This record gives sequence, structure tokens and C-alpha cells, in this order.
Amino acid sequence: MVGLFKRYENLSYIDFPILNTVVLRNMSQMFENCYNLISVNFSQIDISNVVNMSYMFASCHSLTSIDLKDLNTDSVIYINHFLYDCINITGIQFIF
Repeated sequence: MVGLFKRYENLSYIDFPILNTVVLRNMSQMFENCYNLISVNFSQIDISNVVNMSYMFASCHSLTSIDLKDLNTDSVIYINHFLYDCINITGIQFIF
């Protein structure tokens, strides 16, 4: 899923349906440069095997908060620049 929604500048909200994501290992740059992204719902996605979340939300200028606290992030190793240039972020909930 590397860069899956990268540069989707008009994307404002995404709600992942129930997906089989058990083999998912790399989510880097997934939403990078989604300037109008306001909200992402990760409540139904399994990221227990994800290793790389680098630049995942980089330059998401409209993102104000993110809630990842109920996700299993035990396998995450690379988290550099996860929220780089998210100039309006005011709330973050996650456990690493």
C-alpha cells in the first residue's frame, strides 16, 4: 500500500471497510500530500504486521487529529516523518 493515496489532493475522508490486511507490511507515504484529508477511520484495519509507516501522513495540512490507539503497532519499526508537515495537527492518540 506504499503511496496508495499519495497526492490525492481532494481526498478529505476515508473509511476502510473490513479488509484482509494481515499480510500488509508497508504503509509508507500512503496519504502523503493529501492536503485536504481531514479524517481517516482505521477501526476495521489490521496493521499488526506493518513494519513501515514512514511519511504516512506527511503534508496532510488539513488533518487535525488522528486516533491509532486501538491498533496493534508492535511490528512497526520505521515511523520517521509520520506526521511531517501536518501543520494543523492538534490531537494524536497512539501507543508505540
